[in-house]
Amino acid sequence: MTSTYLLADESSVSDESIITLEGNVQVRRGAKYLSADAAQYDKSSETMDIQGNIEVWDAGQYLVGDFAHMNFVSNESQIENGSFLLTDRHGHGTASRIRLQDSSNLIKAEKATYTTCTPSPGRFSVGSVGGEDLKTEDWWLTAKKIKLDKAEDRGTARDVTIKLKGVPIFYTPYLSFPLSDKRKTGFLAPKFGVSDSNGIDITAPFYWNIAPERDATVAVREMANRGVLLQGEYRYLSRIGPGMIGVEFLPNDKLRNENRSAFRFRHTGNLSQRWHADVDFNHMSDKNYLEDMGTSLDMSSTRFLEQRADIGYWGDGWWARGRIQDYQVLDETILPGSRPYEQLPQLMFGTHHSEHNGAFNVQLQGELVNFQRRTGVTGTRFDIIPSVTYPLRTISAFLVPKLALRHTRYDLGGTDAGKSDTPKRTLPIFSLDSGIFLDRTTRLGKRAYTHTLEPRLYYLFVPYDNQNDIPIFDTSEYTFGFGTLFRDHRFAGADRVGDANQVSLALTTRLLDRQAGGKEVFRASVGQIQYLRDRKVHLSDQTTIDMESSSEVIAQVAAEVARGWKVKSELQYDVRDNTATRSNFSVRYKPDEQRVFNLGYRYNRGQLEQANTSFRWSLAENWGGIGSWTYALLKSRTVETVVGVEYDTCCWGARALVQRFLSNTDGEFNNAFFLQFELKGLTGIGRKTGRFLTETVPGYQNKF
Repeated sequence: MTSTYLLADESSVSDESIITLEGNVQVRRGAKYLSADAAQYDKSSETMDIQGNIEVWDAGQYLVGDFAHMNFVSNESQIENGSFLLTDRHGHGTASRIRLQDSSNLIKAEKATYTTCTPSPGRFSVGSVGGEDLKTEDWWLTAKKIKLDKAEDRGTARDVTIKLKGVPIFYTPYLSFPLSDKRKTGFLAPKFGVSDSNGIDITAPFYWNIAPERDATVAVREMANRGVLLQGEYRYLSRIGPGMIGVEFLPNDKLRNENRSAFRFRHTGNLSQRWHADVDFNHMSDKNYLEDMGTSLDMSSTRFLEQRADIGYWGDGWWARGRIQDYQVLDETILPGSRPYEQLPQLMFGTHHSEHNGAFNVQLQGELVNFQRRTGVTGTRFDIIPSVTYPLRTISAFLVPKLALRHTRYDLGGTDAGKSDTPKRTLPIFSLDSGIFLDRTTRLGKRAYTHTLEPRLYYLFVPYDNQNDIPIFDTSEYTFGFGTLFRDHRFAGADRVGDANQVSLALTTRLLDRQAGGKEVFRASVGQIQYLRDRKVHLSDQTTIDMESSSEVIAQVAAEVARGWKVKSELQYDVRDNTATRSNFSVRYKPDEQRVFNLGYRYNRGQLEQANTSFRWSLAENWGGIGSWTYALLKSRTVETVVGVEYDTCCWGARALVQRFLSNTDGEFNNAFFLQFELKGLTGIGRKTGRFLTETVPGYQNKF
């Protein structure tokens, strides 16, 4: 039996069971605590009547009122002219009458108000019917009845008027809303947008919380210029991992007079402690689907869509993975001979061991894959690479010799006359990686830094072998960058092994702030490959020989030059022509979460030259301006412009964006308008644009 503890300035007992308390009354029973001016406790019925300056703390909520009646047996309470605060959530409000039921998990309020805005500091005031004490809040709702079910994490209200800054903006006879961020079945906020291609764009989604490990979202998207797009997404979390199935279907697009659709199935997870599965299957009706509609299915490619299933095993010191992979070709202008191969199937395997210093380390990796395509050469490829290293590492230097042997053989069909159906290739690969770490303490102004100097030398030798009789199934050449200075292959894939006799030289220097726990505030690197022999191996079966004696110089710089200022730059420089072949430069100023400014430049000789600027800047209290501009210097035209404004407080936010972007290579532009409005913790309308802005404005902090 739960005890009841009473404390007051004065007390008296009548009829042997009625206890009257007056002055600074305090009552504690279990987790419930209350204070008041006066109270009368009936021991026989376990009930209490309370009056004057009532405050109640009970099961994650705080209530105040003028009069209260409590039944300790049924765990029910009633408070007249009260206010309530859900301390374990975000909501609070007022009511003419508040009823607490089901051990205070259920709150019923009459002639009530409710908001999720942060309450003013200090003692919670006694409720005022009609919400007079909420006039300082940004938004609130008034309702004839409100029910807050903490067990279901759900609130409902009837005869509801929503007010913003005291102005009624919306009425509904019924409203359902979450009490926290937990999932809840019901209609989600509608999404609105306007664009040149789609016209007025409205989406009405419905969320179904099927079970703790399963849910689904279905939506109807009305596009004035195209028609009605039906969307569905099912998510699950099973014993063998999470997954999703998504589908979109637009019957008879008004602009194209054809049905259009998209589908995705994604699953990844552990079948057991050692077995892992990964499936990613994508399909679209046409190559322009993403451009015209966008999608909620997290797809990005507009030329090829991957269709892949993997199953892998992780053993003690070894691993294996099986794969089936195909691609849907969306761009029908791609010639059949240039389309990717199906890999039906592919088996990859290898060893994994921790490196042992001052000892021989043996590793193995390989694959067996069957390449199929409707046209061209097809067949199987077996590739295996055993290797041995003997690393010597100290705190200030390292030396890692490595010797590998790569053997590859093919069984082909559809080869040209005079070429072997079973070509093979066996080549040794030797590398020697070395480096030194030098550091000293230096001071800049009043701060102490660790200044490092890190030279690195990498030697690679691979003998030449004529590989013109070997087809190209899945091999490409790595884009030259700082990381390629230390690769033992210049080709990604097994169809080519590049001949090499070369030395890579690189130097890195860093500044580490000792007063900030060794935080890196500056890094600069420069490197180049010196070729000791001409290169004869290429992707195509041409006889061109690369006779350059050195590679382009590549340099990188990243620095935090002052508080909030960050600079990054990369330069690829051709010393023979004295010209830059590729460069990137960016500056970011971010003094706080409310302000960020970016300036960037990208250049790739003969292909790309773009300048970009973007920002999010505080205009006034709670107001922010947003903008982004990308300009193509080679074609002297704007690629994309985004301009917007947002208002954000603790309990509501609004955002309006205008986007103008180049929609195709013909120079045609599309204009779009997005409006988002959200009452935090209650509901919202409009298309969510936070993810778009975090990608468009680097460093942007999305709050709603």
